[in-house]
Amino acid sequence: MECKDMRKLLSPFIDNELSAHEAFMVAEHLEGCTPCHREMEELRRFDEQLKTAGRRPLSGIEDLRDGIMWRRPWSRRQVLRP
Repeated sequence: MECKDMRKLLSPFIDNELSAHEAFMVAEHLEGCTPCHREMEELRRFDEQLKTAGRRPLSGIEDLRDGIMWRRPWSRRQVLRP
């Protein structure tokens, strides 16, 4: 397989969604292809960031909400108009 084909399989590879045969092919390719291996590592780091993003408290959310609510006054009736 070519790198462009392998790159399509990297995310499913990381998520253990490939068949044993496909996973073996990807792992074998990654051993000899530095660019694809680098891309896989970047995807893994990004995946970890996404997993932890929902666990970190957001700062400034109250200020954001207040800014949205007070900049443009609206009422329920305005929202429901066609």
